[in-house]
Amino acid sequence: MGLFVTGAFAQTTGSIEGVVVDENNVPLPGVTVEATSPALQGTKVAVTDTQGKFRLVLLPPGSYTVKFTLSGFAPTEQTDIKVGLGRVVTLNVQMSSAFKEEVIVSGAAPTVDTKTAEVGVNLDKDFFTNLPIGRNYASVVRVAPGTGNDAAGVTVYGSTGAENAYYIDGINTTGVELGTQGKVLNFEFIQEVQVKTGGYQAEFGRTTGGMINVITKSGGNEFHGDVFGYYDSDAAQAKPAADVNYWASRLSRSYLVDGYTRKDFGFGLGGYFIKDTLWFYGSYDYVKNDEDRKVIQDFQALARQYNAHDYGFPAYGSIFTNSQTRDLWSAKFTYRLSQNHSFILSGFGDPSKTEGPIRGLAGNPDSFMGTVDEGGTDLVAKYEGVFGTNWVVNLLAGQHKEKSNEGGRGLNQVAFIEYSNPIYAQTGVVPVWDGFGFAQRQEFGRDVYKGDVSYFLNNFLGDHEFKFGAEFEDISVNNKNYNTGGQRIYGLCRGGYTGDGAQPCGREIYYRHRFFMRSFPSSRFAITNADILVPLVVDSKSENFAMYVQDTWRLTPNLTLNVGVRWEQQKLFNSEGKVNAKLNDEWAPRVGVVWDPKGDGTAKVFAHFGRFYETIPMDMVIRSFGKEITAFTYNYHGAREEDPSTRYNVACDPAVDAFRRCSILGHDFTPVDPNLQGQYIDEAVVGGEYEVMKDLAVGAKYIYRDLGRVIEDALGFDQGYYIGNPGRGLLRESWDMNYERSYPVPEPKRTFKGIELVARKRFSNNWGMIASYLWSKLEGNYDGTFQVSTGQLDPNLNSAFDYAEFQVNNKGYLSNDRRHQFKVDGYYVFPFNLTVGLSAYYRTGLPVTAMGYSIAYQNWEYYLSERGAFGRTDDEWEADLHLDYPVKFGGIQVKFLADVFNLFNRQGEVGRNMRYDLGEDYTPINYDTGAYEPPIKPGDADRPPTNPAFNTPNAWQSPRSLRLGVRISF
Repeated sequence: MGLFVTGAFAQTTGSIEGVVVDENNVPLPGVTVEATSPALQGTKVAVTDTQGKFRLVLLPPGSYTVKFTLSGFAPTEQTDIKVGLGRVVTLNVQMSSAFKEEVIVSGAAPTVDTKTAEVGVNLDKDFFTNLPIGRNYASVVRVAPGTGNDAAGVTVYGSTGAENAYYIDGINTTGVELGTQGKVLNFEFIQEVQVKTGGYQAEFGRTTGGMINVITKSGGNEFHGDVFGYYDSDAAQAKPAADVNYWASRLSRSYLVDGYTRKDFGFGLGGYFIKDTLWFYGSYDYVKNDEDRKVIQDFQALARQYNAHDYGFPAYGSIFTNSQTRDLWSAKFTYRLSQNHSFILSGFGDPSKTEGPIRGLAGNPDSFMGTVDEGGTDLVAKYEGVFGTNWVVNLLAGQHKEKSNEGGRGLNQVAFIEYSNPIYAQTGVVPVWDGFGFAQRQEFGRDVYKGDVSYFLNNFLGDHEFKFGAEFEDISVNNKNYNTGGQRIYGLCRGGYTGDGAQPCGREIYYRHRFFMRSFPSSRFAITNADILVPLVVDSKSENFAMYVQDTWRLTPNLTLNVGVRWEQQKLFNSEGKVNAKLNDEWAPRVGVVWDPKGDGTAKVFAHFGRFYETIPMDMVIRSFGKEITAFTYNYHGAREEDPSTRYNVACDPAVDAFRRCSILGHDFTPVDPNLQGQYIDEAVVGGEYEVMKDLAVGAKYIYRDLGRVIEDALGFDQGYYIGNPGRGLLRESWDMNYERSYPVPEPKRTFKGIELVARKRFSNNWGMIASYLWSKLEGNYDGTFQVSTGQLDPNLNSAFDYAEFQVNNKGYLSNDRRHQFKVDGYYVFPFNLTVGLSAYYRTGLPVTAMGYSIAYQNWEYYLSERGAFGRTDDEWEADLHLDYPVKFGGIQVKFLADVFNLFNRQGEVGRNMRYDLGEDYTPINYDTGAYEPPIKPGDADRPPTNPAFNTPNAWQSPRSLRLGVRISF
């Protein structure tokens, strides 16, 4: 089991180095060092220099045997040396006189890596396949200390789930549009996962969160393979602790999952065409997930109660099945031209299709029934070479592809989104008639070219590993945004909801028409039906370039300095092929120091400082540089119209019709502050680690992360968006929603402070484990590129600074703040071959904030209280169990698998309803005076919550469930 870290080129290999001495600790030159492994083609050979030093590079992850021979000395062999992704294993070897027998040492690799200040873990397949985790490799990542989760993905030390970088076989597979996980990969295909959570060197960038590095399986000198299958369904799930109708009465949901089946089966085969020269590996996994969704609101009855049209609502209790199929595959060819030169070709894909309800079930079937085609293919070509004894070269070219295309009848129909309907007032569910409302058809690509050169130098100043590298990414997007049928129409209440039955709107209803425009009409405030654009097409790109230089300098045998600097550049193009934004000043220094106080590789004290820049995802190119001009018309009516067809008229000319008004938001291309600077975090880590006994290390560290600068957009005086650095330049001020006054924009703040304790046990004596405890505090006014507080994922274009109202009272504990987190993952193999794996965690709750409804955005955007003023959600804990038992038939092993999730069936809350009101639009600014309203506090008698479900649970842990599987290996 590999649970260790180091630094190297988003690596697919590791290395072994060290010093060979005689019985008197005198360095031995001329010693032949040979490394062999089932993961290695042929043998890697090195010879010690005049100082007794050796180095073996470009070693695929695996278990190695290293043999040392020299005339006049007994051969010495060390076995079971675990080499991980990017890990530098240090071996200090003492050879004895030839009159003694051969010396064989097992498991001699050190547990503590004394060459790097990096923070994170390496997890090999023997570890994560023995844990009860999800089938997607992202489930493996959450084992790493410092990680958590939010709705966007894996969180790392205060950064949101949309701030990580994901690499597979050396290529960047991060989601092109939003910066989330961009590739689904079954862990059956994976050899090892490396999770870097901090302290990494200058060769790594493009992330303000963590870096996830994955290598897929390779072939070998023997044929080996697996056939596997997994199955689980609601038949093996415990019943929900709460009655479904009780849940339905309290949640803003149109359905609950009534039943499901999940199954996947596949195979993998690896071997050789030519032993030690040409290897292959291929695998395939068919995945099918069916989910029965049951309508839990009696929409038809509510419509009859309030004399409102239901327009084809599904009946209460109706079942709609969402069905998703995936065809996952992976392939790799490894060609060894010679001992020092190798070529690797790999590919993997995750095409999928979803059919059935792709929206909520509040509306007629045309508003939610459809299809989604997703996924894509990645191809990678890599060269690894050693020249002489001092030079190592890595070159890579690759292509990442993604698509997500929505289809169905709703794509061509106008959607009526009825916030004014009494169903919304009673249930919190927004009824939608006919079309989808908003839909996308997207294709993304990322062409990657990168390389690095390492030079090893030994002199009187110590040992150096200089590394120089560069990388270039050419990213393309072809995006079609639809306001389905040409426009979206919202029914809105100008006041709150009275709840008096016949007319739930406290004031008159109006209809807001929203549609895209390619350019401004002849009069900015005169709009006709001819201005509607279907769809809005953006065909554009961005270019990312980076260079770095770094030195791993071992000043003395027990003191190492990691120093480097990285420079990044990003160009974002508009839909006319011109550069609309350019970031050219992104210098990121990295400095780390590691001290081995005992000098024997069993302990280290380390410190690291680094700056890490974000790479802006393509969401900005699509929305800001693709001529997304959004037009609105507002048609007022004193009461609900019985004939919805009259709502289609969007024509608006205030000079002619005083009862209608219209507005346009946006520009042809969003203006960018000419002094725009990149978004980054600064990080400092200080810690220590000590091997308390063989294979068991414990450590402690302090982590500090500060969000130094942010890129976002805001609305200016002309109702157009501007992109800049909030609190600086063009975004020093923002306007209120009435455009009466401007207000200063506060600088974004996000500060993470944490103390973490970690225990890591390498697998030996039948067990292995990693456990961690983290105390932390996350404060500020900005969650990150994923705006957790409002649920918005528009990286660098979130609503956080759009209007002055959205920053009032916005300070305190951020949405992902948890004070205490403990987790343990490990497994034990009994003498009778039964394997038991356990994953368990305990964590304190999240802050609860009173959020207010903004009618402009149809969402709860206002901070009516300061963040966290209403306490926290309940503490959470859970344990999952893995069992497997092998049965052998000749050369075939059949392993029976069972995973029990939520072993104790604890269905505790994991979320609270933070909507303080039901749509009253309580703005936090007094428009008459321009003064900010004071924050609401618990028990505020003058401003009590109007939402009866405020600060009550609205999400729970899933009931206990069972997944069964079988894996046949040969």
